[in-house]
Amino acid sequence: NAIPAGATAVAYNLTVTSFTLRGNLAVEPGDATAAGGSTINWSPGPTSLANASVAKLDTNRHLKVFAGGQAGGTTQFIIDIVGYYT
Repeated sequence: NAIPAGATAVAYNLTVTSFTLRGNLAVEPGDATAAGGSTINWSPGPTSLANASVAKLDTNRHLKVFAGGQAGGTTQFIIDIVGYYT
């Protein structure tokens, strides 16, 4: 409940770390059934990557993260919410 009722979107920083193979994450509203486009993409080499963006919230103020990439790849991710829109 850190995001108040009536909020329609959030601004956030998305960080991926400890990734193995090529991959991507897409941040979408919580009621999304598929990714609309990637928010961050990575390939082996760096140890961590970050990207800032804005995402629409569903009516319950939820987000959903879709993961894609090479089979067998793994990652860890952190989402830091830095603000919201009403």
